This record gives sequence, structure tokens and C-alpha cells, in this order.
Amino acid sequence: MSLEPQPESQPAQLARNQATITATEERLSLMDVWRVVVKQRLIILSVMVLAFSAALIYSFRTKPVYESVSRIEIKPNHSATAGLTGLMEEERTGEDSSSLQTEILVLQSDSVALQTAQSLNLINQIRAEQVDKSTHPNPSGEISPQERRALIGFIKGGL
Repeated sequence: MSLEPQPESQPAQLARNQATITATEERLSLMDVWRVVVKQRLIILSVMVLAFSAALIYSFRTKPVYESVSRIEIKPNHSATAGLTGLMEEERTGEDSSSLQTEILVLQSDSVALQTAQSLNLINQIRAEQVDKSTHPNPSGEISPQERRALIGFIKGGL
């Protein structure tokens, strides 16, 4: 028995050469990718401009989302005393030092100030000042955001 190399068959050699060719063709170098990007730069730029324009139009056409802030007061061991005198008594005895501060923050909040201004019907005074300054007053019953800020500022200015 001799150990001489035997010639490969023609189809086996062809299959091996095709596998080598496809393996080298599948690998892309960084330079190949750069050439593709440079060749397609107008398409890439136009897609980026189109996407940016669509996002810009969408952001300006959608209605803004407003946020709200609120406070929750939880008193699990609430004493039987109520009102400001009860809070002052709790403060003197040292039972709950944060309850008076919480009540003060609630009283100074914008929502309480706005409710106070509405109950005192201060909107007429604010609208009269707008007429004096020759701005366009809001004759309807609804309060505009500028009037809300003016009412809250009016009440908080007196605190």
C-alpha cells in the first residue's frame, strides 16, 4: 500500500474554491463600508433631513402636556383637636412638629390662593386693572392663565 497523494476529483476542488471565494466576499473592510457611505451620502442626508423635519413638525403640531403638582397629607394618629389652636397645642407639646409646617405649606399653595381669590371675587379687580392698562380683558366667565397668575400673585403678595 502506498501513501501517495491522490488527485482530488474535479467537483470537490470546485466546491472548495467556491466556499473560499464566498467567505472572502462576505467580509467587508472598514474602507469598503466607507466607500458605500460616501457613494450614498445624498440618500443618507436626505433621509436624515426628512426624519428631522417630520419630528419637528410633529412636535410643533401636538398639544403640549401639562403637569400638575399636589400634596397629600396623611395623619394616621390624628388627635381629636382640630383647627389652628389644636395645631399650636401639638406644636407646644412637641407631639408632631411637622403638622404645623404641613398646614402652613397647604395654606400657601397656589390652589388655595386661587380658591381664595375666586371666593373674594377678585377677578373683577384684576380685569379692571387690565382695562386701565389697555390690555385686552377677558369678558367671558373663564379665567385665563395670565389672570390666574395675577390672582395668585395678588393673594400671595398680601401674605
